[in-house]
Amino acid sequence: MQEIRYMDKLIDELAKGKAMEKILRNS
Repeated sequence: MQEIRYMDKLIDELAKGKAMEKILRNS
């Protein structure tokens, strides 16, 4: 159970990073 939560957090951080990259590139 703990591993799944860790992966979820990792994916969330990755998604945030990708979103930030898009925003920075567009601006």
